[in-house]
Amino acid sequence: MTDLQGLGSAFRRGSRWLGWICVLIIVVLSWLPASELVRTGVNPRVEHGFAYTWAGIFLSFGYSGRRPIFQLLLGLAALACAMELGQFFVEGRHPAVLDAFASASGGVLGSLIGVCMVVAESQLQGKARSNPAESHDFSES
Repeated sequence: MTDLQGLGSAFRRGSRWLGWICVLIIVVLSWLPASELVRTGVNPRVEHGFAYTWAGIFLSFGYSGRRPIFQLLLGLAALACAMELGQFFVEGRHPAVLDAFASASGGVLGSLIGVCMVVAESQLQGKARSNPAESHDFSES
């Protein structure tokens, strides 16, 4: 295993953890009562998209090669819908179709960014294998 592969493996593991932390944060913030919710001042749909984008990036990069991307996309879309429907039962909150759409769209965007990261990583690994002098392994110094 090259250093680049080891780094990629560690980053994927960390990425999976960060993705699940994002999901946990999304769940908690989605079901907070309105009186306890602190807004950033940005449009709430942008906040939704931003949160799901990060979850999509981390999860798609972390689980690439382990799960088909469509499972992640369906999972994030289902999470977005479940979080919105759950707001029926939260004081001062109400579900909105556009919020669910913004969340799901953020998940799709993040997943696509994660896929691009996977492609870039595989190209870097291919370059390192084809030209070991450019792999920047300084451990032998």
